[in-house]
Amino acid sequence: MTYPPQPGQQPVGQYPGSPYPGFPSYPGGQYPQGQNLYGQQGEYGPTPPKKRRTGLWVTLSVTVVAVVAFVVTAFVAPGFLLNDDEESTNSADAGGGVGSAQALAEQLRDALDKQDSTALRELACPDATGMVTGTIAEVSEVSDAEIHGQVQEDGDTALAKTSVTFYDIPITFDNTLVNRDGSWCWHDLAIKGGNLPGSDTSGTPGEAGSANATEDGDAFLNEFVSTVNSGDTATAVSMVCPGVNSTKEGVQKAASSGVTFTADGPATSEEDSDGSVSIELSLTGDDGSTLSIAADNADGPFCVYHALYY
Repeated sequence: MTYPPQPGQQPVGQYPGSPYPGFPSYPGGQYPQGQNLYGQQGEYGPTPPKKRRTGLWVTLSVTVVAVVAFVVTAFVAPGFLLNDDEESTNSADAGGGVGSAQALAEQLRDALDKQDSTALRELACPDATGMVTGTIAEVSEVSDAEIHGQVQEDGDTALAKTSVTFYDIPITFDNTLVNRDGSWCWHDLAIKGGNLPGSDTSGTPGEAGSANATEDGDAFLNEFVSTVNSGDTATAVSMVCPGVNSTKEGVQKAASSGVTFTADGPATSEEDSDGSVSIELSLTGDDGSTLSIAADNADGPFCVYHALYY
C-alpha cells in the first residue's frame, strides 16, 4: 500500500497512537484484517497498536494509541550513529536508509530513547504510514525503548518486536521495515498493547472472548466513522473509551471539522491472548487531512481508545 509523504507538522489529536493503528505481526503471527466497511462512506482513512489497555491501559487508552505511534516511530529513529566500530562499518548506510533490518531496528530504538524526531524522520520511508508519522510527532512522550529478540526478515520486509513506555504506560508493538533498493527504512508499526490477564469466559457480543468480536469491531468502527462524518460530535465523543480525554479532544476536532473522511484501506484487526480484539483504521479527509483511529473491547464493549487527527 502506498502512503503519502510524511507530514512535517505534528498531529493535532493524540495518537495513542498516538496510535496509531496496526503492527503486521507479533509473536502470535499476523492477525487477519477486518473487512473494509468504510470504503463507500469515505470517512476514515493510525495507527496501532494493537492493544490499548491492560492495567495502566485503562487510564492511557488514548495514550496507548499515541504509544503505538511512538513505538513505531522509535524504531525508525534515524540519524542515530552506531558506536565507532559500527559507524565505520556501516558508513554506507547513512542518509536515506540503513544497510540491514537489524541495524535499522537498533537505530530506531536509540532514536526513540533520545526522543530524536529528526533522526526518526530520516529513518522513515517516504511513504511511511500515519502510525509512523504520528509516533514521531509524539516522540517526546516515549522512553525505555527495547528490542525483543532478533528482527524477523521475510524477503524485502522485516518485523522488529519492540517495547516502550509511552505517557508512563508500557506498550509493545511490531515495527514493519522494508527494503528499498538495498536500503532499509521504517514503513509501519502495529501496537500489541499490554499483557492483559487471560480470560476463559465466552464473552457477550462485542466483548473479549466473543466469537464474533472481530465482526462486531468492524461494525463499531463503521458506525463511528459515519457518526464523525455526519458531524454528530456528541455521539462520536460518547463512543470514546472512559478516561481518555486526549482522544475525546481529537474526536471532537475531527467531527466538528466538516471534513468527510475516507478509509485508506481495510481495517486491521488483531486478537490478543485474552480474546480481546483491537481494530485500527487510517483515513484521509477530503481536505487532505489524516485521521487514525483504533478501538478495542479489552474492558467491555468496543470503544475508541485512540484518535489522531492532523
